[in-house]
Amino acid sequence: MEDYVAKEKEKELKELFDLVREKFPEIKVDIGCKYADNPSGCPLCVKFYTTRPSSFYGSRIQAHKMSYLKGITICASDNYFTLPFDEKLSGIAHELGHVKHDTKSLNPKRLYRDDEWSKQVFGLNSLPPHKAARIRKWALMRELYADAQAASKGYGMSLLSVLKRLKPSPENVARIKNLETLLNKP
Repeated sequence: MEDYVAKEKEKELKELFDLVREKFPEIKVDIGCKYADNPSGCPLCVKFYTTRPSSFYGSRIQAHKMSYLKGITICASDNYFTLPFDEKLSGIAHELGHVKHDTKSLNPKRLYRDDEWSKQVFGLNSLPPHKAARIRKWALMRELYADAQAASKGYGMSLLSVLKRLKPSPENVARIKNLETLLNKP
């Protein structure tokens, strides 16, 4: 029974993804979709899978400061499937905004930096204050860019309604203000 439910959710996610993907013809990479129990605590997330070349120097492995894209997957949890239809679409559009940003240049050094900074977002307390502030700003700018991409494709109002229901945080307040500004432009 659980397999059937999971397959139905993956099928629904793929259908919704295909609807939204049509509005993002500029994205030239393959993107997969999958249902996951709880990928990151949020209803929807995008995961970038990368690989890094390495070589042996004597008895140790030396990793190069470059990353190459292996794949991209949009993961949805149970919470995603409780959203109204238009909010489901806006969530996918937001995640495609991240994909558009991260794949506009597949420069291996840029992908490496994004990998490293993405990991550091979860350990900001252990970083020096100036580095933590820089990474917080970088993470917020990524979210604002993804929101702007979703809004430019017509999903702004439903994305705004989702953000207003989320737990208030400085990041969400900034995202709401930015979306309201974008949507009120003539």
